[in-house]
Amino acid sequence: MTDASYNDRPITEPKGDLYRLDPFAQALAASIRKMVSPEGTVLALNGPWGSGKSSTVNLVKHHLQAAVEAGELVLLDFKPWWFKGDDALALAFFRELYAGMGPSLGEKFKKVLPKLGARVLQSGSLVAEGLAFAGMSAIGKLISSGMQTAVGLIGNNSDTVDHLHRELSQSLREQSKRFLIVIDDIDRLTPDEALMIFRLVKSVGHLPNVIYLLVFDRALAEKIASDRFPSEGPQYLEKIIQVSFDLPPAQATDLQ
Repeated sequence: MTDASYNDRPITEPKGDLYRLDPFAQALAASIRKMVSPEGTVLALNGPWGSGKSSTVNLVKHHLQAAVEAGELVLLDFKPWWFKGDDALALAFFRELYAGMGPSLGEKFKKVLPKLGARVLQSGSLVAEGLAFAGMSAIGKLISSGMQTAVGLIGNNSDTVDHLHRELSQSLREQSKRFLIVIDDIDRLTPDEALMIFRLVKSVGHLPNVIYLLVFDRALAEKIASDRFPSEGPQYLEKIIQVSFDLPPAQATDLQ
């Protein structure tokens, strides 16, 4: 069938909006643009599967395009479901940050982020995994060249995670651009992978001039958190997310 009404792919422009998602997307985009000095601000867009979350995200990006073109905002689109397993996901997160933010920032950022990534990756079972990615771009290449080996970096006692995070924060604070990192389809991940995303955002992601937009089914995410952390439950997400938006349901008349 070729009729556009049977096309279930996410829309990218307001003219394709049949369910009145655009007013909500415009309001969310305006809120993001008004955040002058965010500090690792985490926003959540909640909605059940098939409710139009990805379409809404595309509309938000559409309405932020003027800010991007004016040099106020840099959009980074991280699609975690492209990567399989916690280790690959964590490595890809740092690689995407480097590739997306590096061109807008100075040499200090380009040196500090890979070191911080190596430190965090070393805290798990990621040394061999990281070196196996040596043929890939960004952090993979840095592991094989500029970073030498993760073991060598750990030998530098001054390069603690806190120290590197402070240096990275200073680098981001010294420039005027803001960065919006969109992480969609978190509910398509395995429970461990979804929790890895939340841990990365909570720990490493608290940075000046950085805004996160996490897109997922909140009921499903809360169940994952409750299963892994019974004592915390829904409060686990509340410690990570500052502002949460529920996608408005489609009107019955529009569906008809």
